[in-house]
Amino acid sequence: MENYEEPKTIPVYKAEDDGNLVTKLVAEGYVLSENETFVKPEDGIYLPVHFDRNTGTIVGVSKEEHDKLYPSEPDTPSSEDTINAQLILQTAKAKADYETDTTNQEQFNASLLLKIAQNNGGTK
Repeated sequence: MENYEEPKTIPVYKAEDDGNLVTKLVAEGYVLSENETFVKPEDGIYLPVHFDRNTGTIVGVSKEEHDKLYPSEPDTPSSEDTINAQLILQTAKAKADYETDTTNQEQFNASLLLKIAQNNGGTK
């Protein structure tokens, strides 16, 4: 039985025309196409990427540039978050209503006491 050796594969990195980074495994001896390199891009690069012909590497844009090109969508609250917000709002409204009712009751009580006192010959 002959010794079978798995063909060696190496990664190739390509900057696509749309700015995306593509990685594929190729057999040793592969001939690079346009915008491809065997040099691994730096970790943490941001899209869009492009192939730098001077260095033979793939480079990305700064985080600031990436954020301008790809603004993040605001987070959509979960249904649980929405329910919690509604409960907090209802509680705040109930508290405000209670405080208003308490103030109105206190004003009514003071007015009633004043009338009683006036009727009994107290304050004039």
